[in-house]
Amino acid sequence: MVSTLNKLIVSEYASLVKDQQGVVLLSMDELTVDESIHMRNLVRESGADLRVTKLRLAKVALAEAEIPIDLSEETGLTGLLVGDVEATLAAAKAIEKVWE
Repeated sequence: MVSTLNKLIVSEYASLVKDQQGVVLLSMDELTVDESIHMRNLVRESGADLRVTKLRLAKVALAEAEIPIDLSEETGLTGLLVGDVEATLAAAKAIEKVWE
């Protein structure tokens, strides 16, 4: 059951990132629940999409989508921020401004 569920999740994430113009990976480990909710709202307002997942699932999904990235030094929860170029950049800038 668990491996079937993980396969479905990976497939969804791979198709989500595959045809996007912008993909940003965020470390979500250190965020409180309130900070995470605030981040999700910022992303939603910008028109992008944020999915929080285990790093292992993100690695497999990115590999399936043929997006080369070295995540060997990362750990924990990861946010996949995706969207068109403008929405992704707007979301990334809004997040950076809040957490300066």
